[in-house]
Amino acid sequence: MDSKFDDTGGTIDGDVDITGNLVVGTTNIIDEIYTKQDEITTPTDLSCNSINTNQLIVNDDLYFDPIVIRRPNGTSYNETDFTIALRELQCWVGGSNIMINDDIIPYFAEFTNNDVDVGSFLSASNVNDNIIEADGGGSHSPTDYNNENMSLICK
Repeated sequence: MDSKFDDTGGTIDGDVDITGNLVVGTTNIIDEIYTKQDEITTPTDLSCNSINTNQLIVNDDLYFDPIVIRRPNGTSYNETDFTIALRELQCWVGGSNIMINDDIIPYFAEFTNNDVDVGSFLSASNVNDNIIEADGGGSHSPTDYNNENMSLICK
């Protein structure tokens, strides 16, 4: 029997002109090519089920919101102690600690009124100075302002 089709695999060397359909299984590849969305060239929201990428580049700072650290349930040894004491806070992106940026200002505030700096026992700016402090150093919320709304805000 003389067959024009060999299903044992192989390669095509050279150009191929397709003037009809190219069907793989039950899918017409030519039809599928024309159903894909054109490039999005206008500002719009994008919804999708998943994104798989090896590199995501975001060209806008609006994606970095404040970092908020709270202990609304108190400490493990005292559920009425809402003190926040940190030696250093680091956030690594692309191999760099982005917390040492002068544009990021840490301060203590109530979570419910987070634009009002309530001061500190040890300066909040110690938390992102790129120095991991020894015992007793770092940043510490005010001792006279101890409630479940105490927060360290970095923005």
